Amino acid sequence: MNEPIPTPCLEWEEKLAGIDLDNLSASEREALNLHLQSCPACTSALADYQRMDLLIDQALTSDLPLELPEDFAASRQPHVTETEHVEQMEGGKNVHREAEMIVEQVQKQQTLSEHVHREGLQAHPSGHVVIANCRLKHIVEKEALTSIYLGEHIHLNKQVVVKLHHGRLSDKEKQSFPREAGVIANLSHPNILRVLDFGIHEEKPFLVMDHASNGSLRQRHPRGLPVPLPTIVSYVKKIADALQYAHDRKIIHRNIRPENILLGPDNQILLADFGITALQSDLNFLAHPWAGAHFYMAPEQFHGKHHIASDQYALAVMVYEWLCGERPFYGSMAEIATKHRESPPPPLHKKEPSVSPAVEQVILKALAKKPEMRFKSVLEFATALEEASAY
Repeated sequence: MNEPIPTPCLEWEEKLAGIDLDNLSASEREALNLHLQSCPACTSALADYQRMDLLIDQALTSDLPLELPEDFAASRQPHVTETEHVEQMEGGKNVHREAEMIVEQVQKQQTLSEHVHREGLQAHPSGHVVIANCRLKHIVEKEALTSIYLGEHIHLNKQVVVKLHHGRLSDKEKQSFPREAGVIANLSHPNILRVLDFGIHEEKPFLVMDHASNGSLRQRHPRGLPVPLPTIVSYVKKIADALQYAHDRKIIHRNIRPENILLGPDNQILLADFGITALQSDLNFLAHPWAGAHFYMAPEQFHGKHHIASDQYALAVMVYEWLCGERPFYGSMAEIATKHRESPPPPLHKKEPSVSPAVEQVILKALAKKPEMRFKSVLEFATALEEASAY
């Protein structure tokens, strides 16, 4: 979003928003220049209004698929005077607000257009990029192996997230991907983000998921800030319940971290981004690890081995971080891998003295180097943490 336009003088605010410099009379221009010489706020505001006006006109004459309010689009027609435009938009403040919206859309659409061009995706004749009945609106995130888009499902009439993988699948992966994606799509749990569709678009695999509108637990609790123990226990119970549901069906998440714990419309916990082996070969993963995933990986995962207890280990790293505001290990990926495999985590009570010995012991057990030394299940870990927190 652009920086707010400086607040102009009250008597000039509406005039500046709708002014047409090309059609000012000599006396009007003289009055304007005289005022601008003594008012830096109005000078700055006029420059920003004119810049936005130019951007809007360029946007409305471009082929970008923008979504414009009817009253705004109508007010920009050639037969509408600037005064009528300001009146239709109820004054300068609304002009600015609508202008910001259009400029933001232009920027997102331009970014999406450039990205789509680089990725070699084909646009629909309407100008939109459509993947599996989902019209892409803008790019949310780009990682080494994937691009994530916010889209609109054409038939369901709802916002969705489309995750497109950059790599093309081998013949063997083309056979296993639909099978594995279908298993994930069939998961039905109140704390698991739904996968609505999947397939291959222009040789690239994709997943379509519900849109979690309230962000992630990483956004809710920024790095470096401790989280109250009762809140942690509440999170862990819900996350562990979802993981146990998946583990009972022989599904390992593989990528537990705060960024993948999302918040739904009612702030419900939603576990997202279950691993699909066809999309996460060990070779590709070690060359391009998920952003930040190695901070939470269990020792065995650095050897390409995945165990249901690997998810428990990652969840315990999250609990450690939430309690004291720091992860157990830092450094390069190689250094972190070595520490996860060989080094005990720094004593938690030294980082956060309020952590009880009982709680620390539960976390240390879940962070055991060998999977068989951890709790028998992730649900058992959650129960032990809840019981220890009561003391």
